[in-house]
Amino acid sequence: MKLRSGFVSNSSSSSFIVIGQVTNGIEVNRLRDAYGNKDQLVITTYLGCHEFGWEHTTYTEFWSKVFFAFCQADYMKEIHPGWMAMLELIIKDKLKVKEIVWEATTDYKYGDIRHCYIDHQSAATEGQNTEMFDSEQNLINFLFSTNSYIQGGNDNE
Repeated sequence: MKLRSGFVSNSSSSSFIVIGQVTNGIEVNRLRDAYGNKDQLVITTYLGCHEFGWEHTTYTEFWSKVFFAFCQADYMKEIHPGWMAMLELIIKDKLKVKEIVWEATTDYKYGDIRHCYIDHQSAATEGQNTEMFDSEQNLINFLFSTNSYIQGGNDNE
């Protein structure tokens, strides 16, 4: 299964997501061995890419996808309060952790916690790249499939 969000282009950045299907538990088991089976999982921006803007690059690693989903959920917390709960539930369930502590924010006000963002028109606030939250299975596939990715770039070149 592949879901491709519409390609977004504006004067500065463009991005889209591709959601592959989880075909086995190998990636989940690898991540659980490395980060899971804990009472508390601290998710810090040092784990992956947390700024999705101008870069012409493809983000395939788990933690970058987690931060992309985190940004989308945090941006939309007033309209879709269940998105963050879904994200946390899936991470807790798959990695077998009891509590998640986010050392990340989308709010520029906090100096000690690293800022995460998705450049304006590629973000959920503009209605883009939200398909990962259409169902729990979509979010599982986005986070844990090695065929899922975020494609970033810009149209200034």
